[in-house]
Amino acid sequence: MFGSLTCPNLSLVQFWGRFIHAVESECHRECKVENVSLALFSKLKTSYEIKKHARNVYTHTNFYVF
Repeated sequence: MFGSLTCPNLSLVQFWGRFIHAVESECHRECKVENVSLALFSKLKTSYEIKKHARNVYTHTNFYVF
């Protein structure tokens, strides 16, 4: 993620601007994934407590990997 932020010709101010933009973009991406995950609770085929817990803490994609 941060490899594209650097080059030998960048000033500290330019690097800082790119760094802040990258962090904000990553936060925005994570919020979108979290919102989708909250909206798409998976139907459970069993009533095991571990699956209920996993559904609440993992993202939708990670739940299916689990």
